[in-house]
Amino acid sequence: MMYTQLPAVMPIQPPAMGPAMPMHGRRYSDGALPQPAWIQVPAWMYQPAPPQPRSQLHPLLNAENGHKSPIIFDLSSHAYEPRKHAAGSFTAAHLSQDELAQTATYPAVTRMLITCDEVPDWRVVLEPHKEQPSNAGYLTVPATGAPAPPITVHDVLYAIHRMLHRQIAHADWRKLTDERTTKVARAYTRRTRAIPATRTFEESQGVKWVDYLEDKYMFRGLVRERGDQSFEYLRLLVRKKD
Repeated sequence: MMYTQLPAVMPIQPPAMGPAMPMHGRRYSDGALPQPAWIQVPAWMYQPAPPQPRSQLHPLLNAENGHKSPIIFDLSSHAYEPRKHAAGSFTAAHLSQDELAQTATYPAVTRMLITCDEVPDWRVVLEPHKEQPSNAGYLTVPATGAPAPPITVHDVLYAIHRMLHRQIAHADWRKLTDERTTKVARAYTRRTRAIPATRTFEESQGVKWVDYLEDKYMFRGLVRERGDQSFEYLRLLVRKKD
């Protein structure tokens, strides 16, 4: 094999470079670049978020802090007729459908237990159930996969009235002292004779829980249990008729 020597070549020289540029400080990544001076932050970004309203009962039900509910509601009456004085009027009108449909609390809840100091063994339990008889209100709700609806003003008032008009058992009557028996019997007589047209029917029903209220049979409102900020446990307050 014959080899031919390659011609000589000139070595490649690196291009002339100017003086090295000095490097000052650290290098920044894109996410750590200093903010340009021309950027202006909108004023609204410095404003604090508006305060959230505190939890509270609906004004139609609220009796906390000495507040008196504007509702005029005779709990001893067989008829379910919650009313309130209209603005600028001395006559009481039925609550509107819009008022009754409003949530009973803020934030809204789906479970509630109501008791009353005047009737120690009585209570109202509001919670979802599987069956729903007609006119049951919130005492029962249909069995669906959807979340339970919030408890409304109507749910609370209707449930209180309905549960107060349940008959007591003989065992409940036997728990009463002689003095308490006399007062409850007096309340029963007054209630059954209030409306002559329904006297016979009411007498046949016997003593009801509402008779335990004696002369405090007017709705005053609801309060939370002492020291409890939730609406799971509420107490019913009642008053005498004006």
